[in-house]
Amino acid sequence: MSQQRLNNPRQERGTARVAAGRRVPQVRRNEEAWLECYGDRYENIGKNQRDSEDYKPFVVGSGNAHYLSKKGSPKLITLQDEIKGNTVQGLSEHNTNFSKVSQQDHLKERFKKVWRKYKTRTTWIKTKNWKQKGSHQPGGVALLTNGGASDYMHESGEDEQGLARWVWMKFEGRSEVKTAIIQIYRPVKNMKGEHSVYVQQQSLLKEGEEVLSKFDNDLLQLVDSMLIEGFRVIVMGDLNMDVRDERNKLILELKRRGIYERITRRYGQDNAPNTHIRGSVPIDGIFASEELIT
Repeated sequence: MSQQRLNNPRQERGTARVAAGRRVPQVRRNEEAWLECYGDRYENIGKNQRDSEDYKPFVVGSGNAHYLSKKGSPKLITLQDEIKGNTVQGLSEHNTNFSKVSQQDHLKERFKKVWRKYKTRTTWIKTKNWKQKGSHQPGGVALLTNGGASDYMHESGEDEQGLARWVWMKFEGRSEVKTAIIQIYRPVKNMKGEHSVYVQQQSLLKEGEEVLSKFDNDLLQLVDSMLIEGFRVIVMGDLNMDVRDERNKLILELKRRGIYERITRRYGQDNAPNTHIRGSVPIDGIFASEELIT
């Protein structure tokens, strides 16, 4: 893992791509948004300028899936094409209860033709109040590894409280570098819909607990435990808030731990692109330990 890099992370719909390349115009209709790219597109990583030798970077991407279409659908094919060059890909809000889908529609099956060698970790909200018979269930997160990265992924896990707030993977290689990647989905405070992610999670909390404050506190505890173990940490996903706003406790506390947001590092506070097709500010991001930002 001595060749891990975060200098060219790619992100799909719901997150701006942070990599050298062209700016792609936005489109208006929701269906077209999934069939067109926007933000900055990764084109070519090139060579390591320090020693002028080819190297294989650790390309990390994160995106908001919104929902995962069935195998063969235009949306899934588009997603497969967009992430096929990534080393690790995170998905937020896949909106799927995988215990209620057919075997061929499990996450691993949907990406079988994209990557020959890969591993997956996914979760969805484990609530007894969920009455729907179908597989659609708001929320959920997933991580996928590609190719050689799968050999270095030695441990994975998920939100132990059944709230599907995150999944994580730990990577170790021959060098002393150890990296932990956490894919998150921090919900919008929507208390109106009985099936919203916020309402689902709130139903599982103890009296006096609140979804977002507990999210932040628990995530920081997880990050701290990984830092103590000697891991460099990447936290990425959909925060549903302006990732530039350091008045937010989560963003401020990550910065205090030396974990910085990569999009604003690349573009600057005033020029960071919107990360939702209808949005105006970056609400998704890749936060990484300083040592991983090159």
